[in-house]
Amino acid sequence: MKSKIPNKKAHSSSSRATASAGVMRASLFGVATGTVSAIILLLICSLICMLSSDPNKLISPLSVVCNILIYFIVGFAASKKKAAAIPCGALSGGLMCIIFFLIALLLSDSISSNLSFPVELLIRLSFIVVSILGALLGVNSIPKRRKKK
Repeated sequence: MKSKIPNKKAHSSSSRATASAGVMRASLFGVATGTVSAIILLLICSLICMLSSDPNKLISPLSVVCNILIYFIVGFAASKKKAAAIPCGALSGGLMCIIFFLIALLLSDSISSNLSFPVELLIRLSFIVVSILGALLGVNSIPKRRKKK
């Protein structure tokens, strides 16, 4: 006679696989949203630089602000699809870091700008932290309630 007690081990592993697939799907949505927002923000920043009398002064600060906004949007958008803020924010921020690194490799003949490896790593990790903060704010943001008629 078979026991009617379900196998907890099999159930928990399938639920973990489903949860990780949800986090991956949400992170990919965040990266797609971040890519679109990156294009829009870079166009705005280039317009600001073009209208400026000395664009060389503005390139560094605008690129930092633009990166912070992009990573924040990536984490925020990912967390709106899945409520797991820290995994979604970290994964989507990490994926965006990889994308930006690959783009930098394609556009430049060197792997890095004139910064040392620990400084570059710290900068990239700080952007992932910004993505996690965006995800935390995305999960904790209160949805607007519609008025009842």
